Amino acid sequence: MSITDAQLLFSSAQVLTSGDVLSTNAIDLKDVGWNGNVGSNAPLVVWYRFPTTVADDSGSDGTLKIVVRTKASADLSSGATDLLTTNALPLASLTSTSPVGQIVLPDDGLLRYVALYYDVTSMTPSAGTITAGLTVRGAVQTA
Repeated sequence: MSITDAQLLFSSAQVLTSGDVLSTNAIDLKDVGWNGNVGSNAPLVVWYRFPTTVADDSGSDGTLKIVVRTKASADLSSGATDLLTTNALPLASLTSTSPVGQIVLPDDGLLRYVALYYDVTSMTPSAGTITAGLTVRGAVQTA
C-alpha cells in the first residue's frame, strides 16, 4: 500500500469514456518545491495506472496516448506546450492488473503548471478509468 498526496494527483479514477480529455487536475510545481532552474530540481516522474479496465468494444484497435502539457499559467486547456507524449498504448492492454506506467519529465522545457491530456484514437472506450500523479524518480511503486 502507498500513500498519495491529493495535491499530486492529475486524475483519480478519471473516466476515459468521453474520448480525448484533459486531466481533472493540473499540478502547480511551485507547491512541490520546484524552483524552475534547469538541473537543480529532483527528477520528476508522472505515474499512471488503470483502476478499472479500459474496454474497447468496437474491435477497432483503439489506443491511448498520454500527453504531458505544461504552461506558465494554470489554464492548460489552451495554449499549453506538449512536453512529451507516450507511445500509443493499445486500449485492450489497459487493465486493472497492468503494471504502473511511468513518464520521466525532462527538466528543460518544464513550466510551472503541468497537466495530462488523454488522447484516445480510433474509438471511444465503453468503460475504463485512469489514475495518475506526480512523484520524484525512485518513488514509484510498480505494483
